[in-house]
Amino acid sequence: MCMSCGRPNDGTIVGAHSNFGDGKGMGQKSNDVLAYVCLDCHDIIDGRQHKDLDRTMREALFYHAAYESTVWLLKTGYLKVGKP
Repeated sequence: MCMSCGRPNDGTIVGAHSNFGDGKGMGQKSNDVLAYVCLDCHDIIDGRQHKDLDRTMREALFYHAAYESTVWLLKTGYLKVGKP
C-alpha cells in the first residue's frame, strides 16, 4: 500500500527517492532511503501536483512515508538488521 495516503497497491506503488538533499547532486543519485508511494503521492512529493505545497511540506510527506516504509520492511522481514 501507499505509505503516504494508505491507498491499496493499485500497481503504481514505487520506491521513491528523496529530492531533498540526502547525497543527491549533479550526476549523483540520492541515498537509498525509499518511500513506497503511489503515483499520485509521488507526483505531490516531487512537486508535479499540488504546486501550492511548499518544499517543507513535500519534504515532510516524503520522510513520513519513508519512515512508514522502513517500519513496514522491518515488520514484514524484508529488511533485517544484523550484527556487523
